[in-house]
Amino acid sequence: MTKIFRRFLLVGIFLQLLMIQGCSTVPSTTSAPDTDVKTLEKDVADLKRQVAILTRRLDQMAPSAKTQRQPRPQLSVSFAGNPRLGNKKASVAIVEFSDFQCPFCRRFHSRTFDQIKKNYVDTGKLLYVYRDFPLPSHRQAPLAAVAANCAGKQGAYWTMLRTLYGPGARLEKDYYLGAAKELKLNMGKFERCLADSRQMDEVMRDARYGSSLGIRGTPAFFIGRIDGEKIVGVTPVIGAQPYASFARAIDQTLQRLN
Repeated sequence: MTKIFRRFLLVGIFLQLLMIQGCSTVPSTTSAPDTDVKTLEKDVADLKRQVAILTRRLDQMAPSAKTQRQPRPQLSVSFAGNPRLGNKKASVAIVEFSDFQCPFCRRFHSRTFDQIKKNYVDTGKLLYVYRDFPLPSHRQAPLAAVAANCAGKQGAYWTMLRTLYGPGARLEKDYYLGAAKELKLNMGKFERCLADSRQMDEVMRDARYGSSLGIRGTPAFFIGRIDGEKIVGVTPVIGAQPYASFARAIDQTLQRLN
């Protein structure tokens, strides 16, 4: 890999990182709005550190011809046991990793999710799967994920998800109980589920699995061909990208099946 090529690659990665709109595992030290100068400076500094890491990794990449001839292992993403929406016989799925306390996840669900659902899920082309990835700095996110999962045990997962990402949602126990009552759930079952430590363990297993995939922020999406209870031939879409980015990745995956 020549220095010129490496430089262009790093510039491309850096610009791509700048365009990502998402919550990061890097803790924030300010509550100022997105346009706050100090926040932007901190984000840019973090991106520079990521580029420096990439530079070191690229410098270490000097594979032999034998190594280059070996195919790279194909990334797969499991979705076994997780909430899913759409055609169970679909050939393509999107797996979302999100955090109920992340404003960028809320932005995705308020601006983009319904378009994907209308054009791909409702038409039977796509199976939609949700996995939890509560960030360490978002202390209300884990219990919100438990509340959604508990609603799911009574067939109301996606309705509760929409409620928790909706305007005016408060991430606190009383709000979850009120939402469950509005959805006419069995309140005894819901409250027992909410207090069940096994439900929190399940949420944290999702988070650990997401970390093993290299996820460092939310929302993060993986689109690929369904193979049993996982997707293969994966295309990642990182951050609250516009609908066109998702449509392009989904269409390309569908075209590869033809």
